[in-house]
Order: sequence, then C-alpha cells, then structure tokens
Amino acid sequence: MFKIGDFAKSGKVSVKLLRRYDQIGLLPPAYTDKHTGYRYYTAEQLIRLRRIQAFRELGFTLEQITDLLKADISPTQTRDLFRQKQAEIQQLVETQQARLSRLEARLQQIEREGTLSPYEVMLKHIAPYAIASIREVIAPAQLSDIFGELDEYLSYYGIELSQPHSVLWHGTRSQQGRMDIEVSCVLTRPLPDSQRIAVRTLPEVPIMACVMHMCRPGNPCDACSAIDDWSEEHGFCFAESSIAREVYLPQEGGDNPFALTEMQIPVMRRSTTDALLMLHG
Repeated sequence: MFKIGDFAKSGKVSVKLLRRYDQIGLLPPAYTDKHTGYRYYTAEQLIRLRRIQAFRELGFTLEQITDLLKADISPTQTRDLFRQKQAEIQQLVETQQARLSRLEARLQQIEREGTLSPYEVMLKHIAPYAIASIREVIAPAQLSDIFGELDEYLSYYGIELSQPHSVLWHGTRSQQGRMDIEVSCVLTRPLPDSQRIAVRTLPEVPIMACVMHMCRPGNPCDACSAIDDWSEEHGFCFAESSIAREVYLPQEGGDNPFALTEMQIPVMRRSTTDALLMLHG
C-alpha cells in the first residue's frame, strides 16, 4: 500500500488534491489508520486516479466525474454526459472563433485607416419596456420643444425626469428636412395616454448594435455610419423594419450642448447562430 505522499508522487498530483478527492468521495483511501489518521492507497487506485485525470483533461467537473465513475451508470447516461460536454466545448470554440474574427476585423481597420475607430460597437439583447411618447413629422430643430411637451406630461404624473429619454427614428429625412420621429421616455409605472401622448411597450430586440457617443440632439452624427460599417465588416445587416433608437443617457447638470447618447439599431446576421454567440462572447 502507498502512503498518501507516495501515492501523490506516483499519480503526479498534490496531497492537497487527494484530500479533496477523499472529502467529496471521489477517491477515498483504501485504508485510514484510526490512531494516526494516515491515509493509505492501493496500486489499483492509481487506475481510478488516471481515469479522473483523463476526464478532467476533457473538461468534466468533479461532480460529473463522480457520476461517470459510478458502478451502476448506464451506457446511455455515459453517452449523454459526453454529448453534453461536447456541446459545451463546441460553444466555447465558436465563441472564441467569433472573438478572433472581431480581432481580425480590428486589425484590418488599423491597416486600412491607420487607427482604430472612435466608436465601439457592442451587441445587446434589449428586453421590452414601457414608454410614453409623442410621434410627429418634424424638423430636428423642433426636438427640444417635443421633449419639453413630454416632460410636462411626465411631471404632471410625478414621473422622475432622470429616466432615459430617447428618439425613435421611423424614417429617413425628407427633402424638406423633416423626419418621422418619436420622442419617448421610459416609464416605471403605468400611466394614462391621451390624444397627444401614447403609452405603449417597445418590443424586444434580440440583437441590437449599440454605439455610445457624444452628440448634439437632433443633429446628424457618424454613429449610424459606424454601425453600418461594422455590420458590413462582421457579416451583419440591419433587421427588417428596424427602427433606430437614440437613447439619451442621464448626465449631471450643465450647459454642455452635447449629450451622452447611445445609438441602437436592430441587426441580424446572415447566420443567426453566429450572432447570438457574439452577443454572449
């Protein structure tokens, strides 16, 4: 029989690890001296230790290895555990491959433009949320008036104006410079609507391409172009009937004419699976 130290050397593991295996019942010693507490192992237990090490190299958890080494485990159960681990590893590989593709795109940008873009595009899942809004075809210069009208309504019902406001862009600029836009604010509780104010829920967006930047509200900026370029480079395209959301994030008071804004555009990948992997990568 081996003392625990000798057994650890033969198995090329630490004594601490053997004690851990004993504690969870994965590899208890063949014999423990009641008087000294010394642990002793047999040569046959080296085979079990080797199997444990092999399963660990495949990425199985100690809990999964305990199940795999049970004497009564069926071939079907063993196959299911291996298929589960195979799927986990495959997802990791695809996630890392997506990350590698993003790195390669950045390198190509540096080679092409000599610098990194100031815009960082991120993919998000946007859950549904309630808004109060005013939709109208107006010139961008009128945005502040519409925001003021909406804030009066919110203040009347005691809604904090610190909640994020946004502009939903429903169409392109007309020849007269007017646009179909919807000014909105997030609601934290139900409110009544009116002939002027709509209370509704913005739908879920599975994959939203987002860029945070500073801009003058209502003025053209490069954020949309940055998302468009990024989408083209990464194999994405704008989702059908997509409505861009320009979310104005709360800031401390001041006279700065620029607002901290997040441009959000729904996108989809020609391979939806790849897009979801990038979202979680």
